[in-house]
Amino acid sequence: MSALWNIAVLEKGPDWVSIEVRQAHPDAGEFPATRAFALRLLHERAWDFDARFNYRARAPLGEACDNKQVADEDWIDANAARFIAGVKVEGTAAILDEQTAVKQVAAQLGMKDLDQLTDEARERFDDAYAAIWKDPARMPARRYRIQVTDPSFVSHISAGDQWSSASY
Repeated sequence: MSALWNIAVLEKGPDWVSIEVRQAHPDAGEFPATRAFALRLLHERAWDFDARFNYRARAPLGEACDNKQVADEDWIDANAARFIAGVKVEGTAAILDEQTAVKQVAAQLGMKDLDQLTDEARERFDDAYAAIWKDPARMPARRYRIQVTDPSFVSHISAGDQWSSASY
């Protein structure tokens, strides 16, 4: 599964974390501002697979719920508030979709009619388009402050941690 978001932990308090969520893929969609999204993000770092590919909790949050539960819409709708006290999203950032990226690249290269490009111009366009998605600094981002109901639910997170996420 492709990463939709790049996550960076900016700050951590006793029962909260402040993270930057940066778009990593055009299919990411809108920036979610839900407890479900926050729980899924924090849970990704609370478990892994053992040598036999069985679920293994690495932190109290991973012991309190497993990967199948956080992927189940009914379960997460009913239970996210048990773990996440609140989510505050700071800033506004429009997502970068494929159509917007195409327009940005065309403008950057001074190209008007993309249907009439020479092979050389198409190659320049394709290289510039691919470069957008590979440069995290060009991707929209928002800052999230996630408050948990129990301090142990962020015990596995530290300022400076980074990971890629397919959470939704």
